[in-house]
Formats: sequence, C-alpha cells, structure tokens
Amino acid sequence: MRNIPSLAGPVARIERALVSGRLPPTWLLHGPEATGKWALAMELAGALLCERPDPWPCAECAACRKFAGSNHTDMFLLFALPTGGGSGKARDRFQSEFVSSFLEFKRGAPLLPYAESRNRFIPAERVGELIAWANLMPREGARKVAVVYEPELIVRSLTDKLLKLTEEPPVDTTLILVSHRPEGIPDTIRSRARQIPVPRMGPKGMATYLAQSGHPRAAAAVAARRARGAVGQALAELAEVVEGDVQADSLGLLASLLDEKPAALTELQLMHWKAQRQRAQDILDVWATLVRDITCEQYSPALLAIGPVPDRTRLTGLAHPDRAWQALDLIRETQAALATNVHIGTALLALAERLGRLGQGKALTPAFWPAPRRL
Repeated sequence: MRNIPSLAGPVARIERALVSGRLPPTWLLHGPEATGKWALAMELAGALLCERPDPWPCAECAACRKFAGSNHTDMFLLFALPTGGGSGKARDRFQSEFVSSFLEFKRGAPLLPYAESRNRFIPAERVGELIAWANLMPREGARKVAVVYEPELIVRSLTDKLLKLTEEPPVDTTLILVSHRPEGIPDTIRSRARQIPVPRMGPKGMATYLAQSGHPRAAAAVAARRARGAVGQALAELAEVVEGDVQADSLGLLASLLDEKPAALTELQLMHWKAQRQRAQDILDVWATLVRDITCEQYSPALLAIGPVPDRTRLTGLAHPDRAWQALDLIRETQAALATNVHIGTALLALAERLGRLGQGKALTPAFWPAPRRL
C-alpha cells in the first residue's frame, strides 16, 4: 500500500510523526473515495498499537496479529451502518452482519470502494460507546486507537460529543478520522486535527502503477482514465474489463498467482464478492486442461496461441504421471468445494499454491481444505 505513488506525501508526513514521537491526539485523513485513506488509516492505527514498530507495524507481534483479525481490545472502529433491518434483535443481527461483511471485504481489498446502495448513518448509541471506551484505560498496551470512518455521517446533534473528545482527548487515546467529504465535518473538529490530505493520482502514473502490479497495460490505461484519480476505483474497473476469452483469463490468473502478484489477489477477492462461482468453475476447467497438456509434454496449440502460459519451470514437475493425477484430483476437489459455500478466493489461491508446490516436486500438506464456513 505504501508504494502507491499518490500516497507518497501522506506516508512521509505520517512517518515523520511516528519517528519523532510527536503524535497528535486527532488525525484527519481526507480526500476522494477509493484513494487509499482506509488502508493508510489502518496502517497508522497498526503502527500505534504495534509492540515493536519500525516505524510502521511489524505484522508479527501479538498486537499486530490481533489487530489484523479486528479483535484488539485497544482498537475501536466506528463507521456508518445501513438503514433498515427491523428493530430489536433483528436489527442488531442485521448490523452485525454488515460489520462482518465490511471488515472482511476491507481486509482482503483495502483500496477498493465498498459497494453499498442503502442510506447509511452512524448510530447515536455507537457514538456513545466510543466516548465511554475513550475514557477507559488501555487493556493490552500503552495506547488506544479509534478509527472513525466517514465522520461526516454522524448526525449533527451528536457531533458535540465528538468535539468534546477532540477538545479534551485522553492522553492514551488517538482518534483517526477518515473522511470523503471533510467539509461535512464541523470546523471546530477539523481545526483540532492533524490534517493529512490524500490526493488523486494522475492517469499516467496510475496506469504505470497498475501495469507494474501485474495488470495488462492496455486495460490499465483504460481503467486509469475512467477512475478519475482513485486507485481503488481503477482496480474495481479492471475487475469489470473482459480480457479475451476464459482461457486467456484463466492462464493469466494462474501465472499471476504463481508470481504472487497483488493484482491476482484483488481479482480473487472481487470474484468472491460478486459470487462468480461459475466463472471460477470455468477457470478450473482450463487449469485441468493445462495439467493434461503438461503431462503430454506439450502445450496444446489453442492454449499456446492465447497466452500468457504460466512459467513452465514452475509446473514442469506435473509432467510426471503420478503428480499429474494428484493435480487433477486437487482440481476436482476444488470444483466440488466451490459447489458449497467455500470462499472462492481462498479456494483458487490454495489450489494455485499446491499446484506450484506439486510442480516443483515438493510435498503437500495433508489437509487441503479448512472446514467450510458460511460467508
């Protein structure tokens, strides 16, 4: 995330504050939607909670592991919830499901905009919970961190509570506001925050960044023009672009997964959230054909013509009949799993990793699938 060109300025400003130790009690990250504000805010929050930051989070300590799973007790997330869901327990369940869905999406694709067409607001009771939480002592470390996403959606009558928190912040609490429309936040709150504007990215720079991330140059250029400077929107646009037929897409995806390119992980996450199980099944059919062709010591003319074909050295071991049968069994097992509620992205990523290991003649772990879970 920190290598995105448009985030170089904001990253440098935050890093200087982290290194110096002169940290403001309130931050305000603002800019157009899908420019990387959420990802940057979570990096900042992780650095503040990390046990051994350098100056960014180490991603290895106990605090970082809890933070990654959204279960750190010194972390408070406040964001807008959609209207509806009934009342009482039904409403609580409706909001809880939305929270889980939002956080899982953002963990897998922090730069992408979360699609939500319903009206949203930040409930009064959640603002009250934030104030009460801020007055508690930290439970695990020396600091507590609260991230408020889209504070402009707090009802005006409740902003006085947020203002009081910025006027008299607890010494052990950091408040991070993430806003698409900072003009919707009262001036009294904005003036008390360290403001970090997150700018748009120019189309040329974005096209270069997308191409370096593994996306085809032509598609990257089109997405960069359409995204209006929002890198997350460009990634969403790329997911909609039809790149040739299913064979080319399938082999390109396998090549990207074997090369561990970020673009492939984004594509898998979007495939899951759009419930494209049939597309995933078609991809597996092409992967099965590729395994058979490698076993025959030659690529079929059809597959070779449409390219890109995954690096042969990564899969050459599949030419051995025993390994080829194992690979085909893994593919069939994955296809059967996709017929249930297994996560599409997890399934294809796990399969690609195992095909790569098998192709290199490495032993596979005995357990292929985790227990199915409802998403």
